[in-house]
Amino acid sequence: MPVEFEVKLNQKDMYRFHMYHIYTGIHGLTSILVAIFAFVYTVYSYGRVGTGYTVLYILFGVAFLIYYPVTMIWKSAAQIKAPNGLRDGIRYHVDAEGIRVSVGEESSLLPWKQIYKMVSNRHQILIYSSRIHAYIITREAVGEQYEALRQLAEQNIEKHRFRMKK
Repeated sequence: MPVEFEVKLNQKDMYRFHMYHIYTGIHGLTSILVAIFAFVYTVYSYGRVGTGYTVLYILFGVAFLIYYPVTMIWKSAAQIKAPNGLRDGIRYHVDAEGIRVSVGEESSLLPWKQIYKMVSNRHQILIYSSRIHAYIITREAVGEQYEALRQLAEQNIEKHRFRMKK
């Protein structure tokens, strides 16, 4: 049974995608570990180094904690403002053949075998066409059709590339 829906993304949706993408990868994990190390080293070195160094270690830790969230706010805003169809609406038609994506008059088919992975979380369904490029679908846009979409994907995507929650 084919599934059809339209997605209109906003800055919050883009921000969620970027944060998910970063913090499920090595960059986000590294930034958290560096921040923890900076805070631990601040406590360890307190009293052994000058106050300037202690403040510097704290600032270094804070910078690593807030760098990605702040830059992703800016990046998300820029992507939504760009004339690329994201905020105007993207139509999706999902069937046994694959996922047809339409923006305005243009349309393209993403066959199931070309999907790198498909994951879902509480707010979004992400269809990766490569390691870093994904189609962002809000769970709200899919609504009641989520289970039908999940079943279609489960039938057509290799198990190790399929991570959609029930």
